[in-house]
Amino acid sequence: MIQQVLSLAYNTQLKIAANNANVKTELRREFFIYDNVTQRSYKLVVLDDMQTTKLKVLNPDKGGRLPLNKGEILISEQFARANKISLFSDIKLGIQNLTISGFATDTFSYFPIVNDELPIPQPKNSAIIYGSAETLRSILVDSTSGQGEKINQSQFKRFI
Repeated sequence: MIQQVLSLAYNTQLKIAANNANVKTELRREFFIYDNVTQRSYKLVVLDDMQTTKLKVLNPDKGGRLPLNKGEILISEQFARANKISLFSDIKLGIQNLTISGFATDTFSYFPIVNDELPIPQPKNSAIIYGSAETLRSILVDSTSGQGEKINQSQFKRFI
């Protein structure tokens, strides 16, 4: 409850500051995690927050689509190519098996940089994953309940 109140207050403060500066804002939740087993970094982007970032599914002609069910995700196309991942295949993240419903990009992730401290795309070792809050939350919750050695959550942020 306290976390929700603080989050609401923080979002309101950001919106007021942006309004006073005559800047249009959009807030979205992002998580940075590192999978110790596969030695890969992931930026998890909550799709529920993306109203105007122009998320684009890159392969609708081949059946690519937005995630419809829990456990379905979109991934960056560069990661899929570098690791020979095809549509509707499964990948394991921590203890979760996730189904890839499409490849995607958005306005804020045109260059697939996962780690803001190392601004160089590394498509073999890092991916941007788009999913519902429910799907992404299950990765974080399940990884901390007895499986903490597999996933390290190092960052949570709201992107403006």
